Amino acid sequence: MNGETMPRDVKLWRDSSDRLVCSCDGIDAAGYSETCREISSEFGLKPVGESIDGIDVSYQGYVRGRAQVDLEWDIWMGFMAVAKTVDTEPLILAIAEWLSRNLAEPPNSR
Repeated sequence: MNGETMPRDVKLWRDSSDRLVCSCDGIDAAGYSETCREISSEFGLKPVGESIDGIDVSYQGYVRGRAQVDLEWDIWMGFMAVAKTVDTEPLILAIAEWLSRNLAEPPNSR
C-alpha cells in the first residue's frame, strides 16, 4: 500500500511507525476544520484530548468504539488521517474513499 494513489490526490502510505496514513493535499488550512466536522459526522467519530490549531499544523484525535484516528493538517503534507492502531486501518481506507469522492467540491459547498 506504500505510495498507492487513489483518485483526486488521495494517497495511502505508511509512516515511519508503520501506521496507515491517508493524505490529501487538496485541502488547505482554511478547509481543515470543516473537513474534520464532515468526516467525524460521516463516520461517527468523537473528538478526544486537546486540539492543536497553529499556523502551520492542526491536529485532533478521534475515537469510534476501539478505533483511534488522528485527523491532521500541516503545510508540508496537507490533510492526513492517521490510524493509531491496526484495527483502525479499515476506517482509514473508508475515509480515503470518502475524500476521493468528495474532494472535487470545496468543504463549504458540500
